[in-house]
Amino acid sequence: MNVMISSSPIHLQLFPVSFVDLETRMNDEMMLGLRLIEQGVNSKEFFKRYQVPLEDKFSTEINRFLALGLLEWAGDGDDKRIRLTHHGIMVANQVFMAFV
Repeated sequence: MNVMISSSPIHLQLFPVSFVDLETRMNDEMMLGLRLIEQGVNSKEFFKRYQVPLEDKFSTEINRFLALGLLEWAGDGDDKRIRLTHHGIMVANQVFMAFV
């Protein structure tokens, strides 16, 4: 595609656009959010973004890692968030893989 601005042509290269589906975005949010060691993933913010409770969407994964001592709930109310424990940090890649 050629576009004329003034008297000089500019050549634009168009790239294909791909959209990331909702499921992938939620999984990415968990994987990337858990990398924020102190912060983790905020339950209220997750719901605002996806209209799905974090606790429902990932109940199996969360409960499994809570039982293994790899995840913990921190904060309360608007600040309730799930994050890695000290032990979870040591095996973080295995936890992240559950959300891929």
